[in-house]
Amino acid sequence: MPEQEEFYYAGGRRILLLRDPERYAVRYREPDVTTRAAVESERQEAERAVGVVERLEIPRRNIVILRCQPSATRNSDAHAARLEDLARREDVEFVTPVYREATQGLQLIPTDEINVRFKPDVTPEQIDELNARYGVEIVRQSSWSPQEYTLRVKSPQEHNPIEVANAYYESGLTEWAEPNFLTEGRKHFLPDDPLLVNQWHLENTGQGGGTVGEDVHAQDAWDITTGSPDIVIAILDDGVDIGHPDLAANIHPQGYDFFDDDNDPRPRYFAVPYDATDDNDIHGTPCAGVAAACGNNGIGVTGIAFSCRVLPIKVWGAPNLAPNSAIAESIRYAAQYAAVLSGSWSSAESDMVRQAIEDVTREARGGLGVLAFFSSGNDPAWRGRGVAFPAQVDAAIAVGASTNQGRRAGYSNYGPELDFVAPSNGGTLGIWTTDVSYQDRGYNMGSDGAGGSDGLYTNSFGGTSSACPLAAGIGALVLSVRPDLPAALVRRILRGTCDKIGPRPYVNGRNDEYGWGRVNAQRAVETARLAPIGNRRSKEMHRAWCSWARRMADHNKVHFMTVEEGLDAGYNGCWYCLRQYDTG
Repeated sequence: MPEQEEFYYAGGRRILLLRDPERYAVRYREPDVTTRAAVESERQEAERAVGVVERLEIPRRNIVILRCQPSATRNSDAHAARLEDLARREDVEFVTPVYREATQGLQLIPTDEINVRFKPDVTPEQIDELNARYGVEIVRQSSWSPQEYTLRVKSPQEHNPIEVANAYYESGLTEWAEPNFLTEGRKHFLPDDPLLVNQWHLENTGQGGGTVGEDVHAQDAWDITTGSPDIVIAILDDGVDIGHPDLAANIHPQGYDFFDDDNDPRPRYFAVPYDATDDNDIHGTPCAGVAAACGNNGIGVTGIAFSCRVLPIKVWGAPNLAPNSAIAESIRYAAQYAAVLSGSWSSAESDMVRQAIEDVTREARGGLGVLAFFSSGNDPAWRGRGVAFPAQVDAAIAVGASTNQGRRAGYSNYGPELDFVAPSNGGTLGIWTTDVSYQDRGYNMGSDGAGGSDGLYTNSFGGTSSACPLAAGIGALVLSVRPDLPAALVRRILRGTCDKIGPRPYVNGRNDEYGWGRVNAQRAVETARLAPIGNRRSKEMHRAWCSWARRMADHNKVHFMTVEEGLDAGYNGCWYCLRQYDTG
């Protein structure tokens, strides 16, 4: 074990790193094609000398994760010497410990890269001097934010990239600096065995022992809107089955795979058992179905926003490791096409990911900002201590889970960061949604009892993984009736129209277990449809459909959630559309 505490900086504080005593990561140089077989044989022989019993290749990064026998690591000095022998091989670029982030236990693998955001007044000369001091070169400068760089430590065995990132942060020249870890993503699915197959989360009639009305009031919302194809929901996950018969018509063509860096965002990684969440790309397709599976098409299930479209963004792939730079890039890319983002996973804290969320919720959609929904988590390590990252980011909308009996699901993480809850499993029923259509793959491997012998649907989805895209779909319904609304106001509308459920009292409208309550699609859509627009110059307030509102310059517009809010702010009702509030 290292003598000194190991850490990195995120959110302005030290994040403790714990070494996994049995695991190491090696980056090998790419061998010549003619000698590949011989080199691979030599490598595995060298690995066996270290006591390796399991190896996991990450081809896109030329990294192999090695797990050693516990007995091989007991004599730490001898084991360290053998690792040094491995590191001295000519075909090895570096050997690094594998870490666990202390709060959630998520796996973190250092690379030779760090991510940095310099302060606005830092000069190119200062950047060059700092890079030269630590033997660092520029890999890329962000096209989204010129202050952000991914840098490569040229000799990671000489200059520890974690320590270099810390030195950059402590230099006073950066807003943040962190290692570009390969970060483990934890999907927030929990399996369930439903008693009855139906979509009670959209309309709860008491089926399966549930409580009547403990749903999101979808059918009442659909009387106003079923969504608009102009409003796109990005599903950031492990891929979406874009050929699924109940999704294909709603798929946006600009999907992307940031895990493999290509334009095919479909699931592609599977391992036995094929219905296990962690080792299979089967999680994103059910999320997409909850949000926007096709509706009124005579087959299968219905998404809450079934006339909206889905932008499939593949962030994760087995073994659920992705660099923070790719996660941040996927968020920024998605915000170019989607008004709503949905992420049903957690990862270790990263300022680069935090920055991406803050930027897109403020600047995307022509300055109106996108809605960024993230699941609060199912992780016992966070229970009672707040919600997981990135849902805990102030700019993110944190979604927990409630049951078909109107209570917080026992697994659902909560705390002061929680916005609200949405229906999922944890009561007597799970969630019915789309499953991957590949034969013998997915949560339903082809069983009538699991959702149908064709395997196209599952009736056992759940966790905050299901709650998040449901809430995101409701956000999309709101924007379908009022695409002009800023993201911050939509968030206020979603909070302000929640149903107050559960036994705990609400203080000033919220409590930590339920946030502002359970989302109500009908009330949110109706409130948004009627939300008035004020004219800063004239101090007049108008309905969105008023001709005077349409003539108003954007810089004069101020949005209110209700007419009463506008009146309290000193605005006067328009004589044409809000005559009863025209005070002259």
